[in-house]
Amino acid sequence: PGASFSSSICCPPAHFTATAEFFTRQHNVKILLLTGRGEESIAQAILDKTSTPIINTASDRIDLELLKPLIKRCNLLITNDTGPRHYAVALDVPVVVIMGPTDPRYTASNLENTRVIRAQADCSPCHKKTCPTDHRCMKEITPQMVFDTGTELLNR
Repeated sequence: PGASFSSSICCPPAHFTATAEFFTRQHNVKILLLTGRGEESIAQAILDKTSTPIINTASDRIDLELLKPLIKRCNLLITNDTGPRHYAVALDVPVVVIMGPTDPRYTASNLENTRVIRAQADCSPCHKKTCPTDHRCMKEITPQMVFDTGTELLNR
């Protein structure tokens, strides 16, 4: 749910929570929350807002080497526009990418199992590390949109 680039590319934690709840209610899945160093507070914000069972990896300090086999075992990865999405693409794991201030044209290859969700914000893509306005490019991507897109990938 975090990103080393900046918080501007992060979906609000409440959206991740709602998306996890949609998936557990509709698909009876296990949710694995993959976090990087420094993302413990984001993970906790997600966990604080849900009663959905979520496997939190924050305390496990998963490095990039261990992240690969974890992603490989996923039936679906939902992520911001971050490094793990590229692992999913390379490992042929279906992935939903929540993308706001970055331009999808920069990474638009090998996307047969990838769906990029973007809001049509007039200020995006701006590539700014800090949003100068209201972060609408991420806030307008609803949990329902992510759930519907992920469900489409799972049902293929």
